[in-house]
Amino acid sequence: MDGSQTVNEEVFEEEEVELDEEGLPKVPFGHKLGAPIIVCRHLSKNYSIEGRTDVVRALQDIHLAPNSEFYPIRKGEFVMLRGPSGGGKTTLLNMIGTIDKPTGGNIEILGTSITTASPDSFLADLRLEKIGFVFQTFNLIATMSAFENVELPMTILGRLSTKERRARTRDLLALVALRDREGHLPSELSGGEQQRVTIARALANEPNILLLDEPTGDLDTKTTIQVMDLLLSINQKLGTTCLMVTHNPDLECYADRILYLSDGKIARQALNEKQSKLEYSKYMDYLNMVDKGGVPVKQPKKKEEEERKESSGEGESRREGKQKEKEEEEEREENGVAPVTTGTLIAI
Repeated sequence: MDGSQTVNEEVFEEEEVELDEEGLPKVPFGHKLGAPIIVCRHLSKNYSIEGRTDVVRALQDIHLAPNSEFYPIRKGEFVMLRGPSGGGKTTLLNMIGTIDKPTGGNIEILGTSITTASPDSFLADLRLEKIGFVFQTFNLIATMSAFENVELPMTILGRLSTKERRARTRDLLALVALRDREGHLPSELSGGEQQRVTIARALANEPNILLLDEPTGDLDTKTTIQVMDLLLSINQKLGTTCLMVTHNPDLECYADRILYLSDGKIARQALNEKQSKLEYSKYMDYLNMVDKGGVPVKQPKKKEEEERKESSGEGESRREGKQKEKEEEEEREENGVAPVTTGTLIAI
């Protein structure tokens, strides 16, 4: 977010997206993306219910491929999966993470085809080496310290010496600002701290892909922003591809692309020209405004300053500015535009 933007400003534009010779979109992203690393071709997932002849169609013809309406997930891209509960978001995440196998179609992860015939041992190695997982409920081992939880995937993989493993563990804990908490058990950490340990553990074996299932679902607003800022930094500085499920529309500004799922299908997608962060103070002002029925909450500590401006003649121009802002906000709400998304969102 630059200095000219506030949390209540958004530009929403619809336009055609031109494709290049490889069938990938020429989009004005703020950072360069690499080659496709997640490709889904006509993916489907059905579940049988005991005692019933019909099946639950969790995913239907998910197609993320070159020369299609929805292009593959590319190296370094931050993609969010949004949509109503039961729409297929977590199921798709599990398919891509090889936790579950598709009923039909196939997935390519880093050029390797994943089908119903793929051996479990092969998929386990792929997850250990190439994919990091972050879950809403953390899933830390309760009897292990933060240090031991982060070190564990490296121990299982067995590529590093003890000295190298411990050095990398300390570096990862420093990355998530938890070096001073490395000896604590999960029960001795706050929810935000546990989630940061989970992120550090997910990065242990330098995965190409980071899968996140509602990583901020159990966190308060301030901690949510801290975790999202950390994930954005990981995406931009390390070049890690991130695929995240969330129900929170206010977090869309962190992504390059948002895929909207409904009834097991991709309904549409949108692109952000530039990834941006939520600013905590402005975001809280917005949330307070929403809680009060659209009327901004006046902060008590500003009362004295407001009175000074009133007496000095600044009050009238300030009231005119506020009235204009309110009218603009009402117009955005009437047009169905969420006031907290920043940057330019291009629907395609």
